[in-house]
Amino acid sequence: MRILVTGGSGSLAREIYQQAMEQELEIYSYARTELDITDPQQLQAVFAEIKPEAVINCAAYTNVDKAEADPEACMAVNTRGALNAAELCARYRAFLVQVSTDYVFGDTPGPHGTAEDPAPVNVYGRSKLLAEEGCRRLCRRLLIVRTGTLFGRSGRNIVRTVADLCRPYSRFYISKQEARAAVPPTLRFISDNLIQPTPAAALAQALLTMLTRILEVEAQDPHAALALMGSYHYTGTPAVSSADFARAIIDAAFAAGRLTLRPPVQNILNADYAAAACRPRDLRLDNSKTARDFNLQPPDWRPVLQQMFKRGQ
Repeated sequence: MRILVTGGSGSLAREIYQQAMEQELEIYSYARTELDITDPQQLQAVFAEIKPEAVINCAAYTNVDKAEADPEACMAVNTRGALNAAELCARYRAFLVQVSTDYVFGDTPGPHGTAEDPAPVNVYGRSKLLAEEGCRRLCRRLLIVRTGTLFGRSGRNIVRTVADLCRPYSRFYISKQEARAAVPPTLRFISDNLIQPTPAAALAQALLTMLTRILEVEAQDPHAALALMGSYHYTGTPAVSSADFARAIIDAAFAAGRLTLRPPVQNILNADYAAAACRPRDLRLDNSKTARDFNLQPPDWRPVLQQMFKRGQ
């Protein structure tokens, strides 16, 4: 199976590439500097050269707040780029895996099921929902997988953000004696929301498992394979607030000896969070359909987080 992966510099794409190589799959991964999916001609040239049997679209504009000020840039990548990929997948008869987000849902109680009507409250969420809708119109052989709070060993994510905020108290920058005399920074995170941190490695494994399973079934019974296509959710467990996840990150870094002290985390309310974009309070997704159809259980993010810091990330 020849797989094309877009957004190759991100944590998810890197995990997909590594795991696909270990499975001895033929995979081609392109960073945005190598393949800009907003450029149809550039994308067409790659399709013509590789002739992929499957495409996993990991390319995404993920700066939620910046998207409010520059919606065109966000829509160009998340919506039009995805539709460019979908159109070419249909033309080349390639299977498309479109990675989407929990932000397509609004401020209603979760866990949100795959049959629930999306209602995004910010530009980023709308751009991903429009991509989903357009991909369904253009590409019949399609898998949409929504996830949330993705973190991994590379790329920008909340784990990296918290680690960077704590850097002045890293054991590489300050001694224990200096730490005791210092005033630690106060980190402010939302405490009245619910998120599901998702390890990028676990999501990569799930995507490859789902893709492989569908194509295997399709080879034997195309009608049965159609029943496995559509929208799915895959997120980590347990659900926590952003503030509690930040504390877990700090605790993991401290336990691994990466910090000389634990900076305190101040709880703030979602309504008091000064940001350009509105954020849904309950981002929990219902993973039961994924468990039922593919026997994939939500991964526990806690041991993965601890292992990240033990490895020196």
